[in-house]
Amino acid sequence: MSTSTFESTSSEIPLRIVVSFANDPAASLGASLTNYDRGGDHEIFVPSYAAISELVEGDTVARKCGVSPGDYIVAVNDLEFRRFPALISNYPKQTSNKSTTHKFKRGEGYATTFGEIKQIKSRKDPENPLILTLE
Repeated sequence: MSTSTFESTSSEIPLRIVVSFANDPAASLGASLTNYDRGGDHEIFVPSYAAISELVEGDTVARKCGVSPGDYIVAVNDLEFRRFPALISNYPKQTSNKSTTHKFKRGEGYATTFGEIKQIKSRKDPENPLILTLE
């Protein structure tokens, strides 16, 4: 049972995207992000701190996997970055149980999400891809 006042009630199964560096060390998702961690009133019910704002032109991982503008990044390599707990039954079976909902000060949620993505990408490790969970 959750102790949060709010929880996700989405019945959709989150989309899990794997960006592999095995064949392309410079691989990327092919999308730009929007910061939803600036303290605006409109952000209070947004499920995470970062969302896809637009897709890069061309044959990108994002386009191949069905990513759309408005999708929210709720986890990076199974580390959750969401404002409210998810209904565990909705999560893909591959997602580990290390997920937790973090409490960030204004600006820290987006910075931490983006920082985690950049750190994983900078390693360019073919054995450890970037895994994004989107809702």
